[in-house]
Amino acid sequence: MLPRTAYRPRLIALLIAAGGLFLIGNNLVPLWDRDEPRYAECSREMLHSGDWVVPRFLGDLRAHKPPFIYWCQAAAMSAFGETGFVARLPSAGAIFLTTALLAIFMWRVAGPRRAIWATIIFATSALTIAAAKMANTDAVLLLWIFIGQICIYRIWRDSRSSLTITVVLWLSIALAGLTKGPLVLAIHLGMLFVLAVLDRRGGQTWKSAFAWWRRMRPLIGLLIVVALVTPWLWLVHERAPDFLPRLLNRAGRYASSGAEGHSHWPGFYLLLIWGLFFPWSLILPPAIGMGLVHQRRPIIRFALAAALGPWLVMELVSNKLPFYILPSFPGLAILAAEAVIRGSCAKIGRRDDDLKRPGFLVGVAIWAVASLVIGSLPMFINHKINSPPQLLAAVFALLAAIYMLIVAIAFIRRRVAFAAFAMAGGFAVLIVVLLAVVLPSIGGLMASRTVGGRLVSLGAGGDTPVAMLDYREPSLAFYQGGGAREVDLSALAAENPPAWAVITDAGWSHLPAEVRSRYRVIGPPTSAVLYNDGWGVEEILIIHRQPADTN
Repeated sequence: MLPRTAYRPRLIALLIAAGGLFLIGNNLVPLWDRDEPRYAECSREMLHSGDWVVPRFLGDLRAHKPPFIYWCQAAAMSAFGETGFVARLPSAGAIFLTTALLAIFMWRVAGPRRAIWATIIFATSALTIAAAKMANTDAVLLLWIFIGQICIYRIWRDSRSSLTITVVLWLSIALAGLTKGPLVLAIHLGMLFVLAVLDRRGGQTWKSAFAWWRRMRPLIGLLIVVALVTPWLWLVHERAPDFLPRLLNRAGRYASSGAEGHSHWPGFYLLLIWGLFFPWSLILPPAIGMGLVHQRRPIIRFALAAALGPWLVMELVSNKLPFYILPSFPGLAILAAEAVIRGSCAKIGRRDDDLKRPGFLVGVAIWAVASLVIGSLPMFINHKINSPPQLLAAVFALLAAIYMLIVAIAFIRRRVAFAAFAMAGGFAVLIVVLLAVVLPSIGGLMASRTVGGRLVSLGAGGDTPVAMLDYREPSLAFYQGGGAREVDLSALAAENPPAWAVITDAGWSHLPAEVRSRYRVIGPPTSAVLYNDGWGVEEILIIHRQPADTN
């Protein structure tokens, strides 16, 4: 056994590597989906307008979330520039800080080996990496929630915990509220309820299982939350009276019936977790089982509560998206770390030999097939969109196959620790290759950034109005500079048609000849993958109104 100090350089190196993993590719892959560019553009408009109270997207109220994520992104843009990479910095930074806090927390309460393994597992989980690379609220929210979970652990374990711990707990709750609303209270209550059940199973009375909650000093907490949140609530009500009613109405619809097609039945995350916690989903069943067996240990009981509490809460909420399960990941990482350490030391036929039993190899086989399927996804996407760099996708699939073989053979040979290291390192390498090489080579995925850059070079950037006709990816508005607006094709036939517009080749060809005569196509078309619309492929045109029609 190495001395404790010998692990410190390893943990520092691990955190540096994790920070690099969270940043690599963030500048090469453009803003995805609908939400990323909406958050980024809203933050930029906040910066330009100087109004840090009322979030707006393309001039309209954006009553989707409280303002904290916009403050973070706008501050980053003010310091480093208005790019997609900078818009993602708060997310990458929040995930890195969460990783570092997990490492420090585990180092102090469970020792260096468990700190290293929990850090490795958390940092190389698929959803953790994705959260670091998405310009949305979830990474920042996770940071505040995990800080709260650590404070709850300290209060639970120490009857004389300091007032400072209480203040930090409620500050984290207030900041989480400013990030995504009161959902944080439900998540913490879910964790506290599971912890009480586990305490009761451990021999405590129900009274003692709940009695320590008073040490969280809820009255002091209420004062802290009110002091931090009320100023913004008052200001936003004064400047935009419609904002809060719309925010509350939206939150109510999300909790009760879902919205935008995101409503799912309980059990949704039970199915989704196998992909979200990949590659560590292979170890998830024995990790949960081992946690239940060893729940008398405080850190294991805490990890079970931190994992299962948020999970149960989010299963009960009607609106479900993959990132909503992220608060469970630190607890799952602690449990998986325990399973790896105990499994690597246990002998077959003895206690904690779950990762060496023949039955576990069935899970390894299923995991291997899943790895091959995941590795083949770039080839499938390339085939679907007829993108030329097939060789890179094939190389990626080959790397995934090699990765699968190394991990599977190591588990078959019962070399649990080596298999886990290979699982983490190989997955990190695949992520780097995917984000830094494979995806940037697919030009159609870069269409909004390409078209937006061309508009800027043509003098149609910034506040210049640009009509988004039948190509309506929100990312185009961000890369063009904020002047792009979604309009109907009929606007081209109006009395005052837009001077600049972006349209698909199919939409252009179906316009009446009289309308087309008013415009000329600027430059060659740009191939675009419509990843928000069935992954179809369209040619995108920039059109400019003829000078004779400017009167």
